[in-house]
Amino acid sequence: MALLVPDDVRARRAAPPLGMQRELFANHGLFYGDGALGNFRSGRCGHLRAALTLTRMLGATLRASRRAPVLWSHWAVPAGVAGALCRRWRGVRHVLSLHSGDVWWLEQSRAGPAIAHFVARNSDAILAPTDQLAERFAALSGRRPEVLSCGVLDLLRPRAPRDPGGPLRLGAMCRLAPGKGLRRLLAAWPGAGAGAGAGA
Repeated sequence: MALLVPDDVRARRAAPPLGMQRELFANHGLFYGDGALGNFRSGRCGHLRAALTLTRMLGATLRASRRAPVLWSHWAVPAGVAGALCRRWRGVRHVLSLHSGDVWWLEQSRAGPAIAHFVARNSDAILAPTDQLAERFAALSGRRPEVLSCGVLDLLRPRAPRDPGGPLRLGAMCRLAPGKGLRRLLAAWPGAGAGAGAGA
């Protein structure tokens, strides 16, 4: 199995998972940091640099499709578009995993429904982590993804009830970046108070 990864100092230092090969493609400031959307909005990655990165990404995906029986794209945009193009041009099977920011971007963009339709038509399977996200993508594309939850198993949940007077505890497995919305979550959480949001 090969992983297509945007080039970065951290990506070069990190060892690939056991049994996997890592193939890097040139990243001109679009990925990492605050994420593709955040980097583009902030001006850290302009139109030309974004176009160069996406061109390199598509080239790497096309090369991988020559020897891979299946392409698995994470995020409908941009990886899903690259995978859909490979399926259309090369006939390779394509699986798409939706996240959240990608569907949100499609909802905000005037071209979003057209892109969603194209990706949906050129995917053999589409996976969403929640029913809500599946419905939102279905509203855009006309195709409802299968729901594959990535939640925690019941046996891993703590059995003891939370002390109502105890401190609020929240676990999040993500980058500590503004775009992840942890400050907003804490600010909106009942009983968390304004101070909790400010300290996130």
